[in-house]
Amino acid sequence: MQTYATPIELNWYSYISTYYGYFVNNATGQTELHRGVEINVKEGTEVQSAMNGTVTATGYSGTFGNYVVTQDEDGVQIKYAHLQNIAVSEGVAVTTDTIIGTTGSTGSATGSQLYLELVKDGTYYNPVFYIATGEGGLYGGGSSYDDETVQRLFTEAEKYLVMPYVWGGSSPETSFDCSGFVSYVFTNSGVCNMGRLTAQGIYNICTPVAPEEAKAGDIIFFTGTYAAGEPVTHVGIYAGDGQMIHCGDPIQYTSINSPYWQSHFYGFGRPN
Repeated sequence: MQTYATPIELNWYSYISTYYGYFVNNATGQTELHRGVEINVKEGTEVQSAMNGTVTATGYSGTFGNYVVTQDEDGVQIKYAHLQNIAVSEGVAVTTDTIIGTTGSTGSATGSQLYLELVKDGTYYNPVFYIATGEGGLYGGGSSYDDETVQRLFTEAEKYLVMPYVWGGSSPETSFDCSGFVSYVFTNSGVCNMGRLTAQGIYNICTPVAPEEAKAGDIIFFTGTYAAGEPVTHVGIYAGDGQMIHCGDPIQYTSINSPYWQSHFYGFGRPN
């Protein structure tokens, strides 16, 4: 099978929230195949046909929301779902330059997402292996590890990978909680002397940064992760390309594009 074109101008491999593969359905206890991939994207992103072919179906369902299906001369079909709107109709010819719709949160989407599914002769294939990815990220700046200041920050942060989460912890001797980790890393890397602040306290000393301008080394904030009595409840260090290093349990790199972190996202900031 050939490799098809990317449907969106984004390195979407980095923003997959649900992968193709088998899983256990908690409601039924049965093993089922998740037949495609769910990609977190900005709402309203233009979606192009990944192939030269024909639109064989358009419509709406409770699961897929607005969807389009294209098919090429070899009988390979690609479904694009959760669309905000549909720009083509059944039976029209498409090329890889044809805009078929824009991304949205229709159907069972947990946020603005694009669902991709690839099938031939009734067999479902992993889209990652057959559909190319694009370039660029959801958040500006990408990775900035060649910057000496940011390199110092991450060199310090990575010393503590896999250390456990400890409520109130703020040093290697005690291990860390989320704000203790960020405070310690910024202070001991020499990037910013924060002392020991809470997640809200760190937010209060930062200048807000628009998501599209966020760079590696900025701080990412979350809300509502527990009942703290103040808006900001969790904090991490943005690593670029949709990743952060934070004190979960344990300290680790994590995608910020999972449904959980997307639903609790509060903002980016840069220490004053």
